[in-house]
Amino acid sequence: MKSERPDLPLTIATLVLSATPVTPLEQPSVRLARFAITSTALVLLSVVILGVRSDVAAQMINGWFVARATATLAIVVAAAIVAVFMSVPGVEPSRLVRALPLTACLVWTAMLISTIAATRSPLDVLLQVTPHPSCVLLIAATALPPGVALVRMLQHAAPLQATWTAGLAGLASLALGALGAQFVCSNDAAAHHLLWHFTPVVLLTLASAAAGPSVFGWSRRRPF
Repeated sequence: MKSERPDLPLTIATLVLSATPVTPLEQPSVRLARFAITSTALVLLSVVILGVRSDVAAQMINGWFVARATATLAIVVAAAIVAVFMSVPGVEPSRLVRALPLTACLVWTAMLISTIAATRSPLDVLLQVTPHPSCVLLIAATALPPGVALVRMLQHAAPLQATWTAGLAGLASLALGALGAQFVCSNDAAAHHLLWHFTPVVLLTLASAAAGPSVFGWSRRRPF
């Protein structure tokens, strides 16, 4: 009976002949720096194209505006760092570190909800919010270019946890889109931001996580 075991020397020779040149990946810190520079330029370009709000200079010294911008920026930084390190097998961050982006999201949520709760009738405030689907489109359009850049960067690595990596990449880019939207959208009401800035970011992040196996799963299916 013919053995089903492969011919080891032949297998090695086949792999050597079929091998293609491999470009070593840069250090995660280098890739993060490149993403920071690229994403900043893309968001600035998007904001200029979409139209900067007329009172942006005054808002830069407005405590409420700065607090929201700081919260979303913290989410961007935390999510991008964790996503990049999760894409490198063997250096995946601990659960505690992975919780940092979610903690930053909770801070953003608490900031908005506490401001709404401080009003006389929080429920009425929420019910009276005018629908603004244009803000959702604004956030998505601003987030798309840096999001594509980040995903392509992560695909060059070997993310083993596709869902987590995709979700964090989506969160980083969408929070960046929300940050850019602050410089375009002139509505600073907490209820508006909760329903038409924060909620779309959460929902689109969940959609990004669900698409993770399709986006990053190829690295586990790739044949020799």
